[in-house]
Amino acid sequence: MTKTLAMGAMTLGVAAILLMPGTEQPAKALPSSCYLAADYVVGQSPYDGFTAAQFASGLKGTAWVTPTSVTDQAEFNQTFGTSNLRFHALGGTSFDHSNACNHSRWYDISNDNKVQGFRLFEGETSKIAGTSNISARIEAFTKITGWDGIPDVNTRYFWKGRYQIANPAQAALFQLKQNSSNDWAVMLRMDASANIYILPRGGTPVLAGNAQGKKFNLRVEEERRGTTTIVDWRMTVEIDGQSPVTHTGARDFSNAPTKVMQFRWGLYEDGATVTSSSATFGNKQPAKYARVRVAGARWGKVAL
Repeated sequence: MTKTLAMGAMTLGVAAILLMPGTEQPAKALPSSCYLAADYVVGQSPYDGFTAAQFASGLKGTAWVTPTSVTDQAEFNQTFGTSNLRFHALGGTSFDHSNACNHSRWYDISNDNKVQGFRLFEGETSKIAGTSNISARIEAFTKITGWDGIPDVNTRYFWKGRYQIANPAQAALFQLKQNSSNDWAVMLRMDASANIYILPRGGTPVLAGNAQGKKFNLRVEEERRGTTTIVDWRMTVEIDGQSPVTHTGARDFSNAPTKVMQFRWGLYEDGATVTSSSATFGNKQPAKYARVRVAGARWGKVAL
């Protein structure tokens, strides 16, 4: 990892935000018509009667995200952008932000338009109503023209946001996705006790601390210098009241099938067992009830 990348974390301020690609559309709270009076219960009718097509079209749920102290820092006390957002949800579906109303069981927005809410229910599994083996998940991801290829030379890409874990479960909270064929570079994961880990692909998880009852900031960067296909990445977790933990690594794009670059955040339950010393990936398991708030998410790229 280069020294310039370490120094780069201090440069990601207002100027970087202004360089975000595309026309930025601010978030808008979902209207009342997007919600149900009560959530469907897994294992009971009519939830188990929904078809694969119905799950793919979306499922509404109760409103639960309200303005909270997760916006207590000025840097993240702002509306997030939606013009370059898409989402993955249960049932193997992908949708854009304009269709979020139909997926309010899993995704919600605070009424001040500053906080994203991600939720999974206990018993939701990787196989729903005959769908393919897709993990229980609700993830936002960047879909930006010009990012769907190997990262630009001499460019730094970044993502940042402030998290609050309302209900912990064993799941990924963030993925630095290198292409559409599951070639992720690093994940941020939590366990059922709200311990937070940085998990590099093929590496040992790094314990960042325990976030039970606390908030934390996440900052992710990657950069490519010169003509090389090597991309250096850096992930920093700042749990309130604890020392920041940073981990770095590198990925080689030369053999990546599609070379797509994305940031993904939310909840992704993939059946992994994560401890402070090992990480194993087994069969996908039912998700536990989990709720996570993310305030002021921002992403973009700047020239080095």
